[in-house]
Amino acid sequence: MSKFTSFLVGAVLGAAAGFAAGSLLVDDDLLDDVKKKIKVNEKLQDLKKKYDNGTEIVKNQLASFPKSVEDDSELKDFDDIV
Repeated sequence: MSKFTSFLVGAVLGAAAGFAAGSLLVDDDLLDDVKKKIKVNEKLQDLKKKYDNGTEIVKNQLASFPKSVEDDSELKDFDDIV
């Protein structure tokens, strides 16, 4: 077997084993309890708000960039001047 095939088989088997272990070993009540604790935690909610605001700022900044230039004649003129 080649190295890539071995890697691919190992990755698939590892992912399947991790999924099985996670779904069989962790109780649903425990997951619900953790989700409730996350919703109640003020620090995590504040962190989530900061993350959402930061991503919104980045989206706005990216939207304000000019579109790509198809005609580069202006750039060539500037190179001629310099």
